[in-house]
Amino acid sequence: MRKGDISELLRTLAQCVEDGYFDHISMETLDEAKAILATMLDVDITYEQASLLTGKNVGNLYKKVSTSTIRPKLLRRTIKLSDAIKIRDKQI
Repeated sequence: MRKGDISELLRTLAQCVEDGYFDHISMETLDEAKAILATMLDVDITYEQASLLTGKNVGNLYKKVSTSTIRPKLLRRTIKLSDAIKIRDKQI
């Protein structure tokens, strides 16, 4: 997906919000949609963000990542969101 495509999608969503299309949607539904979108994009998240998602402290998270098949981005100190979700769901 190109940046232009993402920008167009976000502009369309913003226009729908302004037009009131989502006034009846609950915050729970929006949180679920954000989670789906983030997973589709599989964003990089910091260890602090992953810690909040997984419920593990940062030290234990470092250990889990280093003993698994996860390939973190060492210079940026990030891991993929999908990997953090796997840790949370005890698949890794």
